[in-house]
Amino acid sequence: MTNKHIPILVKEVLETFEPCKEGVVLDGTLGGAGHAEALLTAYPHLKIFGSDQDENALTLAKIRLQKFNDRIEYFHGNFVEAVKSPVFWDGILLDLGFSSNQLEAKDYGLSFQNDAFLDMRLCRPAQGKTAWEILCETTDQELAEILKTYGEIPGSHRISRKIHEGIFGGKIHNSTLSLARSLESLSFLRHSSRTHHPATLVFQALRIAVNNELENLDRFLKAVTIKLKPKARVAILTFHSLEDRIIKRWAKDKNMRAVYKKPLLPTDQERKQNPRARSAKLRVYEA
Repeated sequence: MTNKHIPILVKEVLETFEPCKEGVVLDGTLGGAGHAEALLTAYPHLKIFGSDQDENALTLAKIRLQKFNDRIEYFHGNFVEAVKSPVFWDGILLDLGFSSNQLEAKDYGLSFQNDAFLDMRLCRPAQGKTAWEILCETTDQELAEILKTYGEIPGSHRISRKIHEGIFGGKIHNSTLSLARSLESLSFLRHSSRTHHPATLVFQALRIAVNNELENLDRFLKAVTIKLKPKARVAILTFHSLEDRIIKRWAKDKNMRAVYKKPLLPTDQERKQNPRARSAKLRVYEA
């Protein structure tokens, strides 16, 4: 795997952590290490504790950040596990998107741009059920709940039933393109998905379910508050409203001060240069 990841809102992330420039920042989603590299370059006295559940990502990050080895510590695991470290943080950074490295690698099965097995597990070595196993093992009702809760998809019961009919009728098999093409044929789903491919929200819902993404974010936020130093900064990049709601609720419950009244958004130029930035929002809070 080569490092194709392009970090989002880098200038804004640097400005966010300027008050922490001589402290220790937890980068809980190290990924392609673009944000970490920018922070370590801009702030020569900053130290980073970088975690990622994907061992492949850590391997690429170590290559990219090798000249900063005296100022970065690596941890292989989910950010929920990383926060259990005895360290108290001057800053926290989470980028809740997945990287271009993962999106374009067939092993992960995240995209229907290329054909791959319906895996979707972001951890490596891979653990837990794949998206295909979830599709095959759930009832219509269970799958409908996944689609409704994690994709906010209208008509989730009809979609669930059609997916299961396709699987057990042999029309859908363990293939990203097979699932995507079957969803293209659903006229009611095409009508409700005018701004994106009909399969987009179904793939989002399955990925969130496979990786327990919302549950992990909620657990992390509940645990992290007591690990923040006074005036510590927490910056979180989100890519859909489900994550955003959890973060706003946490900030309100814990009386975190919003550094910016509104989330920071990519400029039109950044969206044009990096289309995957189009739905990004950066929320920044201070303890």
